[in-house]
Amino acid sequence: MTTLKKKSQPPQVTKPFLKVMREGQVCPDGVVIGINWDSLDIGMSFFVPAVNLPILSKQVQKIADYKNLTLKGYERIENGKLGMRFWRIL
Repeated sequence: MTTLKKKSQPPQVTKPFLKVMREGQVCPDGVVIGINWDSLDIGMSFFVPAVNLPILSKQVQKIADYKNLTLKGYERIENGKLGMRFWRIL
């Protein structure tokens, strides 16, 4: 008799990381990365290196919604590092 395993679910935003996100930090791969949201003007961008890009995108979007910012993000490889670059738009 064989037992079937449930398909592994992608990691979700968990409660320990909600406090970090309220402070404007992201933590997609278990490493906390701080972003200076107050100095982000329209047209400026920032790059966040990460492997778990769907979680990174969700975390940044939640913070942007909380701060009433509109961002557009693209998956990129910069200086040999996988991540996402986000631009603040109107």
